[in-house]
Amino acid sequence: DNAREDTLPERLQTSNDVIPVAPENCLVSQGNTKNVDNVIINFGEITKNQQEEIEYYDNTRPWTKKNMCCYCFKEVTHFSRHLQRNHKEERAVKELLNLPVGNPKRKELLDIMRRQGNYLYSNQSNTIRPVRRPKGIFGNETEVTANIENGKNKYVACPDCFGFFKRNFLRRHRKTCERRPKRRDPCNRENHLTAAQIFTVCSGAYNDFYNTLRLKDEVFSIMRSDEISTAAMKDVLICCYAESLLRKHKRTQIRNSISNKMRELGRLVINLKQSTGIQNLADALKPEFFDNIVSCTKIISGYDAESRTYKAASLALHMGTTITQVCDIATKMIIKNSRFLPCQDKELSLKNIKRLKGLIESRWNSELSSLALKDLNEKKWEKPKLLPLTSDVMEFQQYLMKNGQEACDNILNQVKVNQEYRRLTEISLSLTLLLNRKRIGEVQFLKVKTYTTENSINNQEEFFLTLSESEKLLTKNFKRVVTGGKGSKPVAILFPKDIQKFIKVMLSVRNDCVPETNEYLFANPSTKNKWLSGYHVLKKLASASGVKNQNLFTSTRLRKQIATVLQVMTINDSEMEQFAAFMGHTRKTHEAFYR
Repeated sequence: DNAREDTLPERLQTSNDVIPVAPENCLVSQGNTKNVDNVIINFGEITKNQQEEIEYYDNTRPWTKKNMCCYCFKEVTHFSRHLQRNHKEERAVKELLNLPVGNPKRKELLDIMRRQGNYLYSNQSNTIRPVRRPKGIFGNETEVTANIENGKNKYVACPDCFGFFKRNFLRRHRKTCERRPKRRDPCNRENHLTAAQIFTVCSGAYNDFYNTLRLKDEVFSIMRSDEISTAAMKDVLICCYAESLLRKHKRTQIRNSISNKMRELGRLVINLKQSTGIQNLADALKPEFFDNIVSCTKIISGYDAESRTYKAASLALHMGTTITQVCDIATKMIIKNSRFLPCQDKELSLKNIKRLKGLIESRWNSELSSLALKDLNEKKWEKPKLLPLTSDVMEFQQYLMKNGQEACDNILNQVKVNQEYRRLTEISLSLTLLLNRKRIGEVQFLKVKTYTTENSINNQEEFFLTLSESEKLLTKNFKRVVTGGKGSKPVAILFPKDIQKFIKVMLSVRNDCVPETNEYLFANPSTKNKWLSGYHVLKKLASASGVKNQNLFTSTRLRKQIATVLQVMTINDSEMEQFAAFMGHTRKTHEAFYR
């Protein structure tokens, strides 16, 4: 004791009432006195009477991090020990126990079983346990639960290993995920958040239902991962309605329209849940919810009660028709006794749907449509109609021809072939739109097979001889291709010699830049079945060309511009009808909407 006193600081030897201690802001937690380290930093002074108020940092493990067992569905803290004691007869556990402690394969198997159990727990309790759980107040790992229905949820499930990760970390995790297939098609670029959303929605109680839908593979994969699409995917009635639309149409491009329809109904369901407490859209198909449907439609359409205007008037117009079609789908499912749309009283449900449909057909016009249509028409005539100038069109065409020739030369000289191929494809698409003034969809969806089909004039010599010399010259200099247009009507597209030359160079190196599965002439390189968007290509090249009014270069405005220019020309009725037919509409439509 005397030896210890000799080593103590002189300040403590002279005072019996003062001991060293950390200031109040440095003291961490109150714990028991067993197995506790006293943390003393930044020495201060307190009296012995205040010694009982000293707080210490407890460095014992709290054992609060629990995991769900995927075999017995119990929450355990010592996961590996639990498997060894209770489930050693399971095949996966046997494989685990055969590996020595510390083996990386053993750790991987343990992580897989942990994540599978916690994923099952999330389906049961509507809460999640992330793989990386944040630190608690005292430095210990604590359990974090988050409501899955919350659109701001920052955790998503990996579809390969079932683990929950932060949204902004999922892409990095899937690059190194052990359960993800190593051999993947480089052309099949996957949206990781969308894949996680599809996996979470479709792996629940209605897994059999989603597996029977074309919707899962064709539409879900292009939908954005957010609260709206999740609500739409989880609603059985919305999915059945979208599936019926998918069956009605043949073309691939309808998927984008179906996705928009689903999101519109998803927004409606979210607002109905907040105002009425319903669980799904089928619960709202009752006449007593008509006013709620009207008010929620006004909300999602951006209705302003003071000015009596809409931000999206067209949405308010066609939402009534959409709900009527949904009522027809619900009626069909109830009559067929679908197990995915159960109802306690079949006759009462059918009667409620019929009454709601009658209310929509009779009252939707006075409640929403009439005012929305007036607002839409007023905004049209109040907004000035601007069309691209002829000088801008000529400048834009010269820019495209110059850059197209440069891209051709680079491809022929094997200079940055992939990059120049995309550039030449964009230029060829823009030139075709600029010459033909067609709807964007009629040109951008053109297929290679359709373009390469030769239309010989050998069988049409009698008609060819009736043409004038100038018309005969035009038939030799232009290539005429017929493709499907709006309403599955045939549409003719003309290709002059210059554009034919560009496309010939494109086709010569196409196999090196575009997968064989992509059948579109203006294909998006390195994609299996995607095409270039004519709208975005026109805006991009118009901006690069330096024309004055870049925002006016759209397909619709170009069509209206040529129709307006023709008004100053002296053409007879027959020529007007031929021109309207080439544009893809009737003469009446041409005069009413395009001039």
